[in-house]
Formats: sequence, C-alpha cells, structure tokens
Amino acid sequence: SRMQKRTAHGRSFAPETAAAEAEIRIRLQLEPVRLTRREAEITLLLLGGLQRKDILETCGITNNTLKSHIRRIYRKLGAARRDDLAGCVNAAGRAKCATSRSSASI
Repeated sequence: SRMQKRTAHGRSFAPETAAAEAEIRIRLQLEPVRLTRREAEITLLLLGGLQRKDILETCGITNNTLKSHIRRIYRKLGAARRDDLAGCVNAAGRAKCATSRSSASI
C-alpha cells in the first residue's frame, strides 16, 4: 500500500508527488536567476543535503567541474556558502540574497 499525505487543502498526495511539487516550486523560484539546467540540478541536490561525493556520482562529473558549477550558482544567487543557499533560493524571485559574495566558500 502506498503512503499518503494530507495537505492543508484536504487533498491527498503520495510522498513522491509532494517531492516532485517541491522540486517544481524550487525550479520556478530559480527561473529568474537563469541557472543552466545542470546548475539547477546541482542546486536541488545541494538543497537536498547531498554530500559532494554523492553529487559527483549522481551527476557523473569531476570535482573541479562541480566546484565551477557551485561557484557560478553562488554568484548567481548571491550566496556565500551552502548554508545561505536555501534562503537565497527563496529570495530569488524577489531579489538576490544580500549575503556577501566576497567570502564564497566551495
């Protein structure tokens, strides 16, 4: 049997559906930032809490390529570090995160 989750509107969704809807919301928030498809994918993986080695394996890229993607993601979103990423994504539709870019850590 499939686990169901109730929303505030009384509709039922399977957890997979809720996760897919959350991903769509995040992708829509990122749209104004003009991330590439790969940058958006890596942003979602970072927000999902994946570790660097897991992202490398999932995406099939080298560590240097991942560093480059993360650097561009942080620059486009105005994030200084991974901890800032969720807040910057939430703010992406309104304005860039006010976090300092000069101390970006990868």
